[in-house]
Amino acid sequence: MKNKQNSFSFYNDDNNVVISDAVGNFDMSDNPDALRNYEAALHSLADNPSTKHLYGYLMSDKEWFDRFTGFFAGKKTLPLLYDPFFKMIFNPVESRARLSGLVSCILGQHVTVIEVFPDTSYAFVNSFVIMDMVVRLDDGSITNIEIQKVPYDFPAARISCYSADLVLRQFRMLQGMNEGQRNDYYDDAAAGKTGNETSQAADGSSSKPSYENMKKVHTIIFFEKSSSSLKSPKDKRLYFHVGKTVFNTEINMKLLQEYHLISLDTFRKYRYSDIIEGRIDSADIDCDDTQYENRLTEKMRRDRLMYLSLFTAETPGEINRLAALFPELFPIRQKIREYLTRPREVINMFSEALRILDNNTAELMADRFKAQLENAKIEVKAVKHELKTTRKEVTAARQELKITKQEVDAAKQEANAAKQEADAAKQEVDAAKQEVDAAKQEVDAAKHEVNAAKQEVNAAKQEVNAAKQEVNAAKQEVNAAKQEVNAAKQEATAANERAENEAKARIKAENAKAQSDARIAKLEAIIEELKNKNN
Repeated sequence: MKNKQNSFSFYNDDNNVVISDAVGNFDMSDNPDALRNYEAALHSLADNPSTKHLYGYLMSDKEWFDRFTGFFAGKKTLPLLYDPFFKMIFNPVESRARLSGLVSCILGQHVTVIEVFPDTSYAFVNSFVIMDMVVRLDDGSITNIEIQKVPYDFPAARISCYSADLVLRQFRMLQGMNEGQRNDYYDDAAAGKTGNETSQAADGSSSKPSYENMKKVHTIIFFEKSSSSLKSPKDKRLYFHVGKTVFNTEINMKLLQEYHLISLDTFRKYRYSDIIEGRIDSADIDCDDTQYENRLTEKMRRDRLMYLSLFTAETPGEINRLAALFPELFPIRQKIREYLTRPREVINMFSEALRILDNNTAELMADRFKAQLENAKIEVKAVKHELKTTRKEVTAARQELKITKQEVDAAKQEANAAKQEADAAKQEVDAAKQEVDAAKQEVDAAKHEVNAAKQEVNAAKQEVNAAKQEVNAAKQEVNAAKQEVNAAKQEATAANERAENEAKARIKAENAKAQSDARIAKLEAIIEELKNKNN
């Protein structure tokens, strides 16, 4: 067996199996005896009645079983972000100073943890956590430390509920109530009390709280996997998000709730590699001093990098390198090593961590299925409404189509009637045209006769000339009548003019013919008169 770093011993209390090897890059492939002992230790857990069911439970999840066996094989460190492992390292009784140091470097102020509240879940808080710890600090403020495994839906609303829970806890404390004395915040309302009534303590004294005694509440959440809402548009490398309520007018009204959200995956991607290589000086992305009442001390900056790196480390080798950079981590490294000799405790912690993860996964799936169901209901309702509206539109369209069809049929009938009237008017105009042409021929014949008479009657030249002028005037009038007839023809060709206009055109044509006939008769009378005079 190769002794690459400090050696350790692993033994099972029941079988007294011993495995010795180096912490770090653990490899038993070149030592068959060590491998057999390692396998024997795992088999002992599987065969022991007190751990057999836990062993089987772990085996049902390959990722967790590999993590469990990898720990005893020296390839993986303990998953410190999960509740049983976190509380092992930051035990509020045994490691109160360490827990206080963690909280201090996150809040940016020196605090001491003086009390850890029991784990109590309220109906309005639905969280998917792998570690949850609520503590009271020496300044009277309350801090909730949570570690989230998966990015859940509606993070802002959930975080607001967590913070509101802390405010209510403190409010109840000021009322002199223990956590177990009420099952619900609305007990007073159920009892018929109004908001103006004062609760009475057991000794008869008033337990109405004084709001001046309310202290800050801090919500600290570590995210193993950050949602898109935790990606800073300012700088994608920023992993430490501090939030508080401020007003646009800069009024000095400090509300109680503060938020500290840490994106561990972002830290791992942009900062952890530098630290593991020994570059532990504070960088610009590590913190923003403007978000704190007092400037962060160098120790706070250093502790923050130390603890975030500890939570990020995956292998014993990384733990060793971190311990060399941060000597405060040596006791933690040693405590992790000690658990190599306590497989029963380790399998209990792994099983508990897997149970928490399974519950959260089921809760998350149920929550998302509920959300999907609600969305589906909304979509169905919208589709039904749209279908109802569409049906109404189809009915209206059908009625409109029916009316339009009736109007089209009526228009067709009217157009056919107008066409028939136009055809009739055209025929009348054609007949009038023929009559006008005949009158023109007669006028032309009369003109020839007048010219002959003019040649024969030289003595009556002046009268004949006068008659000629009259004949020419009659010719102009005939031409005017022709133009009027042509205008009537143009009007007739328009299909959209009705019979009334065409009748008017016929009348005009008849009048023109009558006038022409009158003028011809007058000329004939003149000619006859001239003939008589010549005779």
